Amino acid sequence: MTIPTSRRAKFARMSRFFGVGALSVTLLTGCPFLFDLPPEPPQTVTSMDAGGSFDTTGWPADAGPADTSPTGSGPADTGQLDAGWGTPFDSGQWPDTEPANEPDMWQRQPGNFPNVIAALVIGNDTPKPRVIRLRRLIDTVNIDCAAIANAPNLALRPVHFEAAKSWLVPTGRAIPVQPRSAKHGCSAVLIEGTGLPTRLLYWPHNQFPTTSLSTTVSGASNTGRMVPVTVDEGTAAWGKHAALFGAPSLFDPIANVGCQIPNPEGDLSWTDLPGGSHTIIELLTAPDGCSAIDLLTNAGVQRVYVCVPPGTLPFKMGDDLYIAALATGHNVLPITGVELLADKAHLRMGRGSDLVYFGKGDAKVAAKKGCPALHDTDGTYARALSAMVDLPGKSAVELANGASMTVDGGGHLRLIRAVDRLVYDSAVAPKLQGARHIESVWSKP
Repeated sequence: MTIPTSRRAKFARMSRFFGVGALSVTLLTGCPFLFDLPPEPPQTVTSMDAGGSFDTTGWPADAGPADTSPTGSGPADTGQLDAGWGTPFDSGQWPDTEPANEPDMWQRQPGNFPNVIAALVIGNDTPKPRVIRLRRLIDTVNIDCAAIANAPNLALRPVHFEAAKSWLVPTGRAIPVQPRSAKHGCSAVLIEGTGLPTRLLYWPHNQFPTTSLSTTVSGASNTGRMVPVTVDEGTAAWGKHAALFGAPSLFDPIANVGCQIPNPEGDLSWTDLPGGSHTIIELLTAPDGCSAIDLLTNAGVQRVYVCVPPGTLPFKMGDDLYIAALATGHNVLPITGVELLADKAHLRMGRGSDLVYFGKGDAKVAAKKGCPALHDTDGTYARALSAMVDLPGKSAVELANGASMTVDGGGHLRLIRAVDRLVYDSAVAPKLQGARHIESVWSKP
């Protein structure tokens, strides 16, 4: 697994700090990094004429200010749509990266408008043609459908969606809205168009399973599956529909103390650590808790790096060190971790679905009370968790993100971060076993 750019830069700084040469290492576990969208390609449009044929040479007719006139007389498309389907126009704001060639279901057959298999359709019930743009969710975006169902526009952000596909929709026609693949339980599509604000379509797949739908407004209007574009007080508007929500919010509510989502570029990481018995012959620690460790192994001297919260690493030069991988945590749930054991010092660090093992006692991880879900810097929508740690003969203690406590035998348990990820992109966020993300360290002395 290659080190993300931000973490690689940190290890490079460490390399200079510790006076060593170029560094090329691989993390045992991935670290999240900020996701930058690539440059946007030119926009293309698929257009349909009244007979149902495709013309793939057109461009959106709304490069200027949004047309709010239901008759199409505003500055965005004055006289342009009347020039005929396929007339090139200036591109709009949402690029289209999908191929323009479409199935031949729209072959030119006057008066014959075949059905489509889809979950929903968007129908143009206004007097003029409309450019409608759709942005589907990126396939690697994972959603906890039940958790965000009541307010999906608070959970989803534009970064979660692909570039737009644009349609030039004649009066009285309807275009299909397809669901995600069967492995997902729900779908979301960003929609907007000529004189129309951005809105979010969201639906569980069992609410609107795919079926045969009419591609005309008259045929689809009574099915409960058509999202209409109508005229409201002289202005084009989205009609009402159960799957229609407001535009995605760009701001989170103000978080209460202790509810903030820890930065995904955090305090726990390590390079490949050789298993077995070794001796520490050099140990250099930076103020942020990252350490360069030279190990004398059977194959020679190997430098490794370990980043834990400051003051956590309990080892010293000369320690004989035994290193082993960890696959499960305190509650025998999966983690990716490492255990380092010396004669008088011991360290366990791990990330995954569980705390590292800390000795006698119970630990239950759950949502922290009074904390709403929030977005972190990579677009992940997550809810802060805390751990209720119940030690023998003592009252239970709530361990929040960033907090530590003394546990069985004088060891110290630190919860670096614990969140439930309700929306996350698996291509951007760390490669974890599931939506629950816990990072913890136990050390002694």
